[in-house]
Amino acid sequence: MKYFWRTSTAKPSEIEAWVLRIIDQQKHNQPCEDSLVEMKSEWLEPKRVARLLAAHANAARGEDILWIIGIDESKGVVGADDKELADWLPAVKACFDGVFPEVVDLNVPVDEKTVVALLFSTDRAPFVVKNITYGRPGSGPVELEVPWREGCSTRSARREDLIRLLVPITRQPSLEVLGATLTIDEPSRASNPSLCNWDMNIKLYIAPSDQNRIVIPCHKCQISITVDQEQVVVNKGISLSPPVYYRRGLQSHVDSITIGSTKSEAIIDGPGRLNVRANLQARKPNKITSSESVLMIRMCCIGDYKPLSVVTNLRRVTEKGRERFLAKWEYEQIIE
Repeated sequence: MKYFWRTSTAKPSEIEAWVLRIIDQQKHNQPCEDSLVEMKSEWLEPKRVARLLAAHANAARGEDILWIIGIDESKGVVGADDKELADWLPAVKACFDGVFPEVVDLNVPVDEKTVVALLFSTDRAPFVVKNITYGRPGSGPVELEVPWREGCSTRSARREDLIRLLVPITRQPSLEVLGATLTIDEPSRASNPSLCNWDMNIKLYIAPSDQNRIVIPCHKCQISITVDQEQVVVNKGISLSPPVYYRRGLQSHVDSITIGSTKSEAIIDGPGRLNVRANLQARKPNKITSSESVLMIRMCCIGDYKPLSVVTNLRRVTEKGRERFLAKWEYEQIIE
């Protein structure tokens, strides 16, 4: 019975892209778990999980957290039986006192196995769990606990942790993808034949939630590209700018009265279009057969701990005219 499931604002493709990124990092022996991600090889005992989940959700302070069942840190993808979820999740919920983090579940096929992704919403923190030994001899007088995650350990929340939970969460600006292109091509000059040119151009519409100025530094942006379950992560060389139009030959003019930019940041005083561009040389995919690619953009605003993120799927296109490339994907929103 899924009476506490919710309809998440995250699309299934966004959750899947996040899972695939984590799995790709694990395959390349890169750090996988961070403050928002937890991986388990199997369904653990619910009473034990409840305290870990509550601690993770409290420390996230409103940001969604991702649990992936079916991944072993040393063995990789081992798979999970999604049928156990129907009994496991209600048992975990029963260990909470009052509010339980709302959750969206998704089965993600990987390497002929299936992992189960659980995306938990934490915007109703604090989350309180029951002391499973309360009432037993020698268990002490503590009936309830507000757990807190610190690094990889779990402890009881301190006063300063609870104060952090009381601070109102800033309403973030909304992001909408208007269009995007991704091309992969052989570089004109490269000492390493395994490298390719990756060129990305994403057109966003950003709308602040209030009248305050928003500053997004370029070095606080990240683009993740997934092609045929292979991923490239871009952390450098990302530029942010409003759209421009041309007149009088090659003279360009900024087509925005609310958004400005420098080489280092975008400065946003109101709603408008924002272009995100990146070009880099990265490894050539082992294969390019997929009709879709996935772009995930994460941007951090100054003064806001929670990053903005948006995911979009791009469709493979064929060559047009004199264009020559290994592969190209596009997305364009139809605006009526």
